[in-house]
Amino acid sequence: YGFANASMDDRAEAIAPFVLFDIHNTVPVGTIRATELVTALGGREPAGGSGRDRYDAAATRITAAATAKPGMRVLCALPLGADGMFVADPDIYPLTALLASLGVNVIDEPGEAWQYSWELVPTELRSDVVLLGQEESYPSSDELAAEYPTWGRHPAVEAGQVASVYPNNLPPEWNLIATTLEEIADVLEASEPLGSSP
Repeated sequence: YGFANASMDDRAEAIAPFVLFDIHNTVPVGTIRATELVTALGGREPAGGSGRDRYDAAATRITAAATAKPGMRVLCALPLGADGMFVADPDIYPLTALLASLGVNVIDEPGEAWQYSWELVPTELRSDVVLLGQEESYPSSDELAAEYPTWGRHPAVEAGQVASVYPNNLPPEWNLIATTLEEIADVLEASEPLGSSP
């Protein structure tokens, strides 16, 4: 459970039961289960609603954008400074898996190498859109271009179709997820295919 040792686990279990969530679960399933747990513990729906309607509406927008632009490739990535770019693969990141399930043509990196040096990013990770990590610790696209000139040669960067809207972690709460999906929908609706297939 994250305690220092098994003895502490046992002592904690003696006080109250533990509920574990699989953080690699799909977004809808994980959020539904978290909502069920809150309800079972006596929690109430927020005054403004659970946000499920917002989530559904944003998901519909993303599917519509993906359907209207079937050739558009999307890279979900986390910049690692001098170490290069890490691909947020759908096998690891639930949000990428959700976008794929909604019809988005996300880059699904085969094999075991998900990290690329800046020299390889423009050619090996060609895409029409890039969704960058949004945490404050991640540099913006402009900052990356200033530090790593090869980043500026990525097709999506040249076209201005890059946005820092990809959260490293996505809490299982409808309104928070809906906000993220709305931001991504805005990006996809404003972007166009660039013919970036490798």
